[in-house]
Amino acid sequence: MALDKAQPGPLRVQHNIILVLLLALAAAAWAVLVWQHGDATMDMTMASPPIGLRAPLFLASWVIMMVAMMFPTAAPMILTFHRVQAVKYQLDVALVSTWVFVGAYLLVWAFAGIAAYAGVLAAETAAARAALTPAAEAQVGGVNSS
Repeated sequence: MALDKAQPGPLRVQHNIILVLLLALAAAAWAVLVWQHGDATMDMTMASPPIGLRAPLFLASWVIMMVAMMFPTAAPMILTFHRVQAVKYQLDVALVSTWVFVGAYLLVWAFAGIAAYAGVLAAETAAARAALTPAAEAQVGGVNSS
């Protein structure tokens, strides 16, 4: 009898699997970010890539950063969602709906990234039209060149 109480239930097993996967994805995203930072050999003054290539790179970086930073803090919410779904439905359905929820969460943040990218483009366009000196551009961008 004591052995039966020591065995985790299927809900606990799924919770542990979800938590481990979320944290593993976050750790992998952090690894990619550290690798990208260590591999950054480009000088910040080099010309930026063509605008058609910049959008997918920006969005990919945005999602990777979001996974790295948000998955650990979103894990309690995701596990609570799974628990609620497990009460309403069978465990396999709850597991699938939880990962659909995680996918929707990523999609919402990806759309936020698209909005951020549009803001970056608008700021670049405004700066180009203002014909600022390189020193003024650096100060507006948050880098003091002095």
